[in-house]
Amino acid sequence: KTTYYYLILNTKFMLDNEEHFEEQINEKLCMYREYNKE
Repeated sequence: KTTYYYLILNTKFMLDNEEHFEEQINEKLCMYREYNKE
């Protein structure tokens, strides 16, 4: 029951933040590239 509730919350969170999701991925990629330069 707890897992089911968690899945609902997680799905809602993903849908609400869908436009931010791509930004976060891009930021992580940029950070990763910077990190690998050194």
